Amino acid sequence: PGTTESRSCTCGGSESRTCSASCFWGAWSGCPSGECSPGTTESRSCTCGGSESRTCTASCFWGAWSGCPTGECTPGQTQTQSCGNCNTGTQSRTCSSSCFWGPWSVCVGGGACPPGSTQSCSNSCGVAGSQTCSAACTWGACCAPAEVCGNTCDDNCNGLTNEGCTPANDECSGATAISLSTGRTTVTGSTASATNSSGSCTAANDVWYRFTLTVRETVFINTYGSAYDTYLGYVSGTCGAAGGCTDDSCSTVQSELVYNMPAGTYYVVVDGYGTASGDFTLNIERLPVGANGVSWTIPAGTNTYSGTTSGSSLVSGSCGGGGPEHLYMWTRCPSAASGTFSAHTCNTGTNYDTVIYLRSAVTGADLACNDDDTTCSSSSLRSRISATVPAGAGMYGFYVDGYGTSAGAYAATMTRP
Repeated sequence: PGTTESRSCTCGGSESRTCSASCFWGAWSGCPSGECSPGTTESRSCTCGGSESRTCTASCFWGAWSGCPTGECTPGQTQTQSCGNCNTGTQSRTCSSSCFWGPWSVCVGGGACPPGSTQSCSNSCGVAGSQTCSAACTWGACCAPAEVCGNTCDDNCNGLTNEGCTPANDECSGATAISLSTGRTTVTGSTASATNSSGSCTAANDVWYRFTLTVRETVFINTYGSAYDTYLGYVSGTCGAAGGCTDDSCSTVQSELVYNMPAGTYYVVVDGYGTASGDFTLNIERLPVGANGVSWTIPAGTNTYSGTTSGSSLVSGSCGGGGPEHLYMWTRCPSAASGTFSAHTCNTGTNYDTVIYLRSAVTGADLACNDDDTTCSSSSLRSRISATVPAGAGMYGFYVDGYGTSAGAYAATMTRP
């Protein structure tokens, strides 16, 4: 009696018992109480879907529940907000069973659409795309996933048209026709996505244009205003190897061509130096050639030229001139400053009733025109003009013409800037 013994408890610790006076063991006592059997598990459904579980620990108590997915709201919860200044009232959204917010309800009011919403659409070229509603409740541009070659739309809304596409005028056979205007004709484009065509001037990317003259004219073609180092060439009649290939002009990396061209069709190639390519500006100006089919180039300064007009009239000035005419011309660089041009036929070598005029190929209009000038000391049938030539690139032509059908010998003094 009085002796004791002990043993380990299932949930940790130990318990003991004591031998009674009657020599029998008493009850075990001392084990901690618990709520489960170590290692057992139980599970339950989660509020936001799925299930979670917990495990009984070695100390016979349940561990923490784990495994439920996280969310951003309580299922069934709602939120409201003002629709904004382009709509009236409020809009709402509800928390889904997975504990995430559903979409905002559509506002009703003055806007075309709820901000941030999208819809399918077709652009002006018929290309399928999508558009997004702006914060001002108006639909944005209709944008396609990729550019569609050959149309006139910026399909993918990146600010460029037909990027990555080979242009239709990549070869001479596909040259784009240019309708020439009275004054300067300007077209713009890019050689960035073009290829090097057969018959071009260099190995760089290039594109082709064509135009038609109905009479003989002096033509001034240039790429002033282009964004890269250009090359120019031309072909007359039919496609073939480009001639007259020109690189740098006027101390720039742009190019110019000046030719006296008879009536016919001409092809112009916009090329690049080396492998240069990019955005270009192509300018074309022209002046009708006189009765003799010649266009003389005059230098800067004062010079006197003589000649004899004969034949049929091809050009008339704004103040008259129905007789045969001669043409004197020059071109100007982009850096040229404005200046004064003056001319007269008051010289003793002039023996008929002249009409003279200065014409701008930039505008196609006369800057000055005169028939009889009384300041000429020898005869009032002779002529004198003076005009301001504007700054910048351009071609200008001085014509010695005749009043009515008058023709003959002349001596013309010219001063050009």
